[in-house]
Amino acid sequence: MTLSKLQYERERTEFGDEVKTLRKSKRLTGVILAAQTGISQSKLSKIETGALIPSTDDLRKILIILKASQSEGERLVEWARALRTEFVSWRFEHRQGLAAKQLEVGELERQAKRIRVFQTAAIPGLLQVPAYAKCILQLANVTHQLDLENAVAARIRRQQILYETERQFEFVITEGAALSRFCEPHIVIQQLDRIRFLFGLPNIKIGFLSNKSFLPRVPMASFVIHDSRSAVVETLTGEFPIEDQACIATYNEAFDDFASTAVFGVEADPILEEWKHFLSMHTIPSGVSIHESSACS
Repeated sequence: MTLSKLQYERERTEFGDEVKTLRKSKRLTGVILAAQTGISQSKLSKIETGALIPSTDDLRKILIILKASQSEGERLVEWARALRTEFVSWRFEHRQGLAAKQLEVGELERQAKRIRVFQTAAIPGLLQVPAYAKCILQLANVTHQLDLENAVAARIRRQQILYETERQFEFVITEGAALSRFCEPHIVIQQLDRIRFLFGLPNIKIGFLSNKSFLPRVPMASFVIHDSRSAVVETLTGEFPIEDQACIATYNEAFDDFASTAVFGVEADPILEEWKHFLSMHTIPSGVSIHESSACS
């Protein structure tokens, strides 16, 4: 059952309190626990206040240092997993500002060596140019946060990870996502040119699904997979973090199916040229209402 916003926030706070209580019962300071686990003190503080739900790996490091009993440890691990897989609305995610959400996504990305992104709505955040990112985040700002510029800057800083050659990135983007009219056509054209530049990076594969292509399955939703150990699925009003291995395997299979019919790298140049020509011939109609959308993280 999906928790209400208040229930979910209460659960997160209670979870953090339990971790903090366990630490204090072992007479360890946050500074010492952070040093012994290799987790930053600021991150540990966020865990103990409920602002951040730890990954299973981070939580197990904490539990080992705190010498938690097997039953206590299993209970906390399952509790954290349930909180991470609970539906989280965008309104809840943005409660600390848009930039804070970008930092949280960036932390998740830094923990991964392989990231796979399937996007049906917009160009993925890791590939966005600043003008395009501003359009997306402005539409996603359903709680009217005041840190839009900081959020755009934080999203662009996340992209530094693309140049870390020990990491692997795979993107599959539908034609609908590539041509989505969130902003003026010249910005979308600039965005497509940016992607063409990234074709040259050896650790990045970017593929496109043309509407002329055969689709092996229905593209139900956008999703991101991190190292086959976690996934995030986007919906209109929020996201579902997933850690169940069987579910993640299903999303990997879906990604492979879509990738099998996508056109990758420089072979997609003719498609991109066709799309750029289409965009150059059109403008956004006046009076068009654009609905709330996800942050396309």
